[in-house]
Amino acid sequence: MSEARQATTIMIEPAPGWRGEAVHGERMTLISYTIAAGSPEVHEHQHPEEEAWTVVEGELALVIGGEERILRPGDAAIVGANVPHRVRAVQATRAFVVDSPARLRLPGTGH
Repeated sequence: MSEARQATTIMIEPAPGWRGEAVHGERMTLISYTIAAGSPEVHEHQHPEEEAWTVVEGELALVIGGEERILRPGDAAIVGANVPHRVRAVQATRAFVVDSPARLRLPGTGH
């Protein structure tokens, strides 16, 4: 069994109104987002990490490879590694994102 360790929280803001709190594990990064209503979308991008999204409150539009999917509380979606995607909040939203392997170059920060 591995030993629990204290995680350092990294604050990120990939777009105005997108407040994220990220922590790194050995093989993954967990980000908790609070997104204000009316926030601009996070532009289309891609990265080598696979990414899982799940919505806790509110509603997100996640566009993966040109196909839009609406995520509501309890919904989840996977974005494959190196797949172009963008995301926007349809309304004020709380969501979790997990990147694997750990995403050491985070959006909206100098890290």
